Amino acid sequence: MPEHVHLLVSEPKKAVLARALQALKLSVSVQQKERPFWQPRYYDFNVYTERKIEEKLIYMHRNPVARGLVAEPEQWAWSSFLHWWTGKKGVVEIESSWTAAIRDRAAMNAHVSSARRGAPASEEAI
Repeated sequence: MPEHVHLLVSEPKKAVLARALQALKLSVSVQQKERPFWQPRYYDFNVYTERKIEEKLIYMHRNPVARGLVAEPEQWAWSSFLHWWTGKKGVVEIESSWTAAIRDRAAMNAHVSSARRGAPASEEAI
């Protein structure tokens, strides 16, 4: 959005969420000329169920449409909608079932590759 941002984040395993948000805000602030860049207020909402996650994602993805900025959610360049819907990589990277599947496939391939090291290339080599 032109004047605000929506984030749907989970608690980091190795850090406190407040520290992650502080790092995000700092990295954006040093790149912007406008001072102050971030407003002091924000709205947070704890999401505990898959249904609520989907509800919030739908709201976030439809927000540029509701504001009249684009006709369809996939037209908003700074949205995770395209990835969320199709798995295509976009400007905004997110953790999704798509990225989890890609990561799992890569881990499986790495495991299989390391298991094959030292094994005969084919049965003819035995």
